[in-house]
Amino acid sequence: MCKAVGNVMARQRSGTIVNIGSLAGRAHTPFAGVYCSSKAAVESITTSLRMEMKPFGVNVVLVAPAWIKTSIAQGDAGLGTRESWEQGLYGGWAYDTMRREVDARGVDRGWPVRRIAQRIAKAATAKRPPRNVYGGGQHVVLGMILRLPRSLVDKVFSGVYGLSKWRPGKAAAQAPGAVAVTASSGGAGPLAAAK
Repeated sequence: MCKAVGNVMARQRSGTIVNIGSLAGRAHTPFAGVYCSSKAAVESITTSLRMEMKPFGVNVVLVAPAWIKTSIAQGDAGLGTRESWEQGLYGGWAYDTMRREVDARGVDRGWPVRRIAQRIAKAATAKRPPRNVYGGGQHVVLGMILRLPRSLVDKVFSGVYGLSKWRPGKAAAQAPGAVAVTASSGGAGPLAAAK
């Protein structure tokens, strides 16, 4: 899509390409490795494309929101089933952790889709669009956490996900005391559903 639209915009020497990513592309949270890596790829492609299209007068914008009230935050749409998670190293504990995360952040604190859509429309139609568009529930807090050294970010996420206290063999009895402030899993992380 970018290639087809980008060629037209390059010929007319104007236009704006908007790619939708997520702050999860920078957060790299437990049990969401596949989802986070897919969003990191969107950011990488967008950054490269921005440099490539600039000589043609074409703008490229990355939209990287945190929590938005979409179907990923409703039911098991983004998580899969608890049964599928039970096959992994963390058993159903990982699913329960992610379910609480999605419910607390995505459903309760996420932005309505319309709100982020307004930011996207404003950026897409701006004479000088921003490189990045942020928003969504808790995006400011998450942005501040991500400015810390990665070793501290890992400790924060391990703590809020309960991994700092989790021990093998006690998955059913262990429940994290807090919920994370990051984007949800788009499925299971490599250890959550390892077969």
